[in-house]
Amino acid sequence: MMRKLFSILAAAGLAVAIAAPAQAAPAWDSDGSWSKGVKWLEGELVNGALPAPAWDPATPADPDWGMTIDMLIAVRASKLEQPLAQALSQNIAANVDSYTTPSWGAGLIIGGATAKVLFASVISGGDPLSFGGHNMRQRTLDRIDAGGWIHDSDGNGGNMFDQSLAVLGLAGSGGVPDNVVQYLLSQQCAEGGFPLFPTAGPIGNCQASAADANDDVKKLWPEPHVDGTAMAIQALYGAGKKQQADKAVAWLAGMQQPNGSFFDRWASPVPSTNSTGLAAQALYAGGKVDQASKAAAFIRTLQLTTANAGAASAHVGAIAKGTADFADGTADGICEVKPEFENCFIDEMDPWHRATTQALLAFTLVPMHRIGVDSPPTPSSPSSPSPSASAPGSGGGLPVTGPAAFTMAGVGAAVVLAGMLLLALARRRRVSVR
Repeated sequence: MMRKLFSILAAAGLAVAIAAPAQAAPAWDSDGSWSKGVKWLEGELVNGALPAPAWDPATPADPDWGMTIDMLIAVRASKLEQPLAQALSQNIAANVDSYTTPSWGAGLIIGGATAKVLFASVISGGDPLSFGGHNMRQRTLDRIDAGGWIHDSDGNGGNMFDQSLAVLGLAGSGGVPDNVVQYLLSQQCAEGGFPLFPTAGPIGNCQASAADANDDVKKLWPEPHVDGTAMAIQALYGAGKKQQADKAVAWLAGMQQPNGSFFDRWASPVPSTNSTGLAAQALYAGGKVDQASKAAAFIRTLQLTTANAGAASAHVGAIAKGTADFADGTADGICEVKPEFENCFIDEMDPWHRATTQALLAFTLVPMHRIGVDSPPTPSSPSSPSPSASAPGSGGGLPVTGPAAFTMAGVGAAVVLAGMLLLALARRRRVSVR
């Protein structure tokens, strides 16, 4: 009888230990916000890509490979839906040239697009030296000038997204040259943030550096820019420049609005979910967990659900760029393409695509340089991540799956151990009796 009891204990302990991983559900997506957003995006794919805006309903939309890479980033950050991530990666790899050397450019090679494909190859687990048959690392290096700034082949300098993606992609594919990092650092404003449009020389005080009366574009962004800063922060952490990244995080944290949102640029009065998603990811990278969570909560208020979608009920999971788009969509539906230009001058679905791909980053909260390595944090994850503790591309330990899994595994292990000890004692006793 005693031996039977011991056997039952050991078997029960083993069963608990084996069953424990099944308890490791993605608690970070317990309300389905991420899953529903990804499922909606998946339904919007046309021939394996998210479509570009369509002006004419009679003309098929062109694929937007840049936005499709944004979708790949959001999917890979979760470590879920990996068949979808693999399909996206394969489609991107098969269309490298059409994205980086567009037919309308007459030999033009776009530096930012090249860097973005390099980063896509890194996070997808592919070979950056042979992604779709292309050496994306070398192609990116070929687009960087002597000063470390990424350019198009016609000499047009890249923006802060382009430079940051170059740093991230190079860091994850063998190492980033120092001049590329130093150029990024030279663009940090005295205030801590980064502008959207870099300059040829060190930027210093951003208020003063953008006083170029001949550049109407740069005049619109004289101050540090939320989106540009969020990208630069993650590139700097990926390159091991924690001190400068922390300074930028402090500036970014100060730009968060009371409702958790961020503006596309701080002078704008309209919150933007894609800016908020990027900011949340950067804040988490810098250890600002509570602020990152608050940003995610704001984004959830602008996600279509079965309860709030109204006239846009066919698009549950989609995330509006702002409150105006959300109100219009739920009241009148989302205009895809209509022939009446006064009612739908351009594809109204496009802002929803762009907002959703980047807003989803707030739900996974995996820093750019850790995508494919880390798992999304659960609500009870450590509140002070140390993004620079691991080298870019390093393993970083086992994925965190929540306290329930660890508790169950611990209990199972304890019961197994107890059962094994009791069995050993029983056998020893039986031998001694003989």
